[in-house]
Amino acid sequence: MPRFIVEIVPTNDFFKSLVNNPRDRVSELVPVYQEMGITFEHRYYVVGENKAIDIISGDSDAVQALATAGLAGGELSYRSHVVR
Repeated sequence: MPRFIVEIVPTNDFFKSLVNNPRDRVSELVPVYQEMGITFEHRYYVVGENKAIDIISGDSDAVQALATAGLAGGELSYRSHVVR
């Protein structure tokens, strides 16, 4: 399975929802990853750039489907890079 670096850049509305409804979003995301056959490895937070970086592995099509679903909500931008 290929490994990906996924950059997640939330909008101000997303940050507002984090403040208004604090909870562990990673624990909610991992089962979604697993359903899609994607393995979550690590999450890093980039201070100053206000983004998160996930390291995941899985089928390329599943990763792109996840990106499409994430972008559909309009609360984040999303880029993925294959790690070679």
